Amino acid sequence: MNLYDYLVDKDFSQGQLRFTPRLAVSWSSDDNIHWTIRLRDDVYWHNGDKFTAQDVKFTIERSQQDKKLISSAKFRRIKTVEAPDDTTLKIETDGPDTLLLHAFVGNGAGILPKAAFEKAGGREEFFKQPVGTGPYLFKRWVKSDRLVLAKNPRWWGGTPKWDDVVIRAIPETSTRVAELLTGGVDIAVNIPPEDIARLNDNKGTRAITFDIARNLALHVRTGKDRVTGDPRVREAIDLAIDRDAIVKQVLEGHGAPTCGFFPPAIPGFAPDLSRAIRFDPERAKALLREAGFTSSKRPAIRISTPSGRYVKDREIVEAVAGYLEDVGSRAQVEVLDWTVYNNKLVGDPAPQLQLSLILGAAFGFVIQRSRFCFLCIWRDWLDRRDPRGLLGIVTALAVGITGYTLIFGAWLPDPSGTRLPPTAHIGPVSLALVLAGLAFGAGMALSGSCLSAHLYRLGEGSPTAPFALIGAVGGFIPGFQSWNGLYLWTIAGAPVPWLPRHLGYGGALIASLAVLAALAWFALRKGRFPQQPEPSRDPLVAIFRQRWPAWLGGLSVGLIGVAAYLRLSPLGVTAEIGSRSRQLAGAFELLPSRLERLDSFRGCATVIRDALLTPNGLFIAGIVAAALIAALAAGEFKPRWPTIGQALRGLTGGVLLGWGTVIGLGCTVGTLLSGISASALSGWVFALALGVGATATLRLGRRAGLPL
Repeated sequence: MNLYDYLVDKDFSQGQLRFTPRLAVSWSSDDNIHWTIRLRDDVYWHNGDKFTAQDVKFTIERSQQDKKLISSAKFRRIKTVEAPDDTTLKIETDGPDTLLLHAFVGNGAGILPKAAFEKAGGREEFFKQPVGTGPYLFKRWVKSDRLVLAKNPRWWGGTPKWDDVVIRAIPETSTRVAELLTGGVDIAVNIPPEDIARLNDNKGTRAITFDIARNLALHVRTGKDRVTGDPRVREAIDLAIDRDAIVKQVLEGHGAPTCGFFPPAIPGFAPDLSRAIRFDPERAKALLREAGFTSSKRPAIRISTPSGRYVKDREIVEAVAGYLEDVGSRAQVEVLDWTVYNNKLVGDPAPQLQLSLILGAAFGFVIQRSRFCFLCIWRDWLDRRDPRGLLGIVTALAVGITGYTLIFGAWLPDPSGTRLPPTAHIGPVSLALVLAGLAFGAGMALSGSCLSAHLYRLGEGSPTAPFALIGAVGGFIPGFQSWNGLYLWTIAGAPVPWLPRHLGYGGALIASLAVLAALAWFALRKGRFPQQPEPSRDPLVAIFRQRWPAWLGGLSVGLIGVAAYLRLSPLGVTAEIGSRSRQLAGAFELLPSRLERLDSFRGCATVIRDALLTPNGLFIAGIVAAALIAALAAGEFKPRWPTIGQALRGLTGGVLLGWGTVIGLGCTVGTLLSGISASALSGWVFALALGVGATATLRLGRRAGLPL
């Protein structure tokens, strides 16, 4: 049931894999290096063109040339490919390759039409109206929702069974099963083990189970700079995992432990060469000791996994992490949206790093020139009823909400299910979030800024900013230490409200803009605009010397936030700081052995990172560097020696900022700005608590004689 055809098919009906003809009618090789493949001569593309060997040659060479394609690795062993006539293909591999036919079936192996692809001018235009040789024609596609196909009356394989086929994307397991039980769909895949009995007991549905050739395996990085570069650590990981228990408890018996990368149904599987599965946690502990690790120096292992892509993928990885913890490792599970996970596996990191630096520089320049500091803006309102900064924040949020809504509508047309938009900062609403907001607000008031403003003030030579950032690093550590208790007390069962799920995109957008309009009306009505200098007519002076209007700063921040989410990830400035703090805490044994589900929540993730250069790290570097350049150009770079009071307030406020960031899963940029832009109720709650915490601390501190 596809638009495209493979050269061959896999047949497991007799308990052993056999390759059967599809577009290829026969294949032969005397040495497993030089292959001859004969093709059908009665196949036509959906546009009426004749299928030939040139199309197969084009498909192979295109995949080899574009390293970003998942299918690129499929054909890496092919040295040359020739099409001497329309129905003959000659292939030479770089050595004996008994697995060559595997490359011609499965994901990325569908044959593409050379002429139609080149006429379209590239893959983006071609895949808007794709052409194949399969039993069904492309009719309509709604991103993240459904693909509608129509019967191909000229299909070489005969008359397709159905006139029309609708393939729906239903990532939520419970929704997928419910749709099958109620007749909303006729076929559903990736049924969780716990629902199989229910489907079999329900009249009109049944679960069909069979062995497949797919293994769920750990792909381990073996570079010398990695903790898993030591073969003793890799063997310890292997011995630590109880595969039988995972099959019984997680998969409820619907699976089998394997003795190697290939299951027995794959040709070439040799039982004598496949070592027996061993579960030996004591030997695993001994191997870690041999590798130099102790109870006070444990290897930090991060496991990335998608959630819902494969049956029980996340749950299996969480079980594996538990086994690794049991033998003395420190394991963190990083749950990623499939597109993010896949890009992490096969994507080129260079463009992402470059764009992170560019967006960070733009953000740093904008917030320095417009003084986009949440505390400064709030203090101006409290002290002088100056509404300009508040109107700038309202502008940023209005732009962000509108831009995010447009992106969400394209990525996730139906928001009513349990699925959330990928990577958006949508968090749980609990008492812990309120406490985090109160602490963060108090930290802002004491230290003089939020974390993003401290970063741009580094570029201005602020005497307090370095101490506040050091304090924030220290504040992350008690945040990690208190996470498990707060998680079990109030976060674990907390709802994760996303407004479009309840109001639809239109309703959520109208409601959010109405709240912002009310805030703007209140600020305009109650505020008092101070006298402002006449803007310069010289554009260079207006850009580099004069302070930007708050509304322009807000507009720019909103646009940068939307661009960052569209091309990278939501704006946030604490992921790198938190990650390095977590690394530091781990090195000094100040980190709990397990942080309950912290890495599974949306927000500024704090997983320990192996790479020296990270997107968020370069984003922060861009902020500081651009703020320094902007301050130098404006004559605002004025480094000063800190007083003892400034240092103490910076450190104390920084600790509160760090603690609030961990518990609130972000700061004013991540949880508040990116969260509200994503229509997350958590962003609004954090903003309210932050305002209360900052107001109370400013008033109480001033009464106590502090220069706040």
